[in-house]
Amino acid sequence: MTEDLFKINKRFLMRYTLIMNKVDRLERKLARLYDRKIAIQAGEITGMPKGGKNITLEDLLVQAESTNERINNHMSKAREIREEIEDVIDNLPNSFQSTVLDMYFIERKSLYEIAQELTYSYRYVNKAYADGVKACKIK
Repeated sequence: MTEDLFKINKRFLMRYTLIMNKVDRLERKLARLYDRKIAIQAGEITGMPKGGKNITLEDLLVQAESTNERINNHMSKAREIREEIEDVIDNLPNSFQSTVLDMYFIERKSLYEIAQELTYSYRYVNKAYADGVKACKIK
């Protein structure tokens, strides 16, 4: 039963991380589009043969606008989800578990990074993480 509770709670808590991973991916895509836009504007000559369809500046701007819109939609969802998760974490009776879960699920740090930052052993932080996930009361 506790293993199922752990999985259910972790799935709930991971929602913010999953959305933010999508945002990170889209931001990298936006940066690539920006780089391509600069290359088109500069008329960059690479000496390499070109294949495929020529992409115009207008195409890149439309893609960038669409990507920005997707980022904004994900960020809107992420804010709502983060608030739900923070409420659950804040209601934990153990403040150290709350700190570990906040750093892991909200700040998106690894357990190893958390252990180093808080100057605790990895084993202790890992136990606090597991116990904290199990102790979460999801509404």
